[in-house]
Amino acid sequence: MAQQLNKLDLSEDVVRAVREKVASGAYRSESDVVVAGLRALQDREDETERWLHETVGPTYDAHRREPEAAEPIGSVMARLRARMDRVVDEN
Repeated sequence: MAQQLNKLDLSEDVVRAVREKVASGAYRSESDVVVAGLRALQDREDETERWLHETVGPTYDAHRREPEAAEPIGSVMARLRARMDRVVDEN
């Protein structure tokens, strides 16, 4: 069952954006705009958590187990510079 918030203070630009979304027909109500925004934020936070647990954590753990396997920063920087030079040359 829907519940109502007592008061929600929003900046003028946020209020304008919400009203524009409703006026465009993209959303039926201001509440729908806010709910969609909160769901999008939650989705992004969930994806960040998944990335941290599935990618960052295992990479960190692997580095802790075998730090000598890491590529030296000098070679990483050289590779990045070479790639940046190629991009500049292409443009």
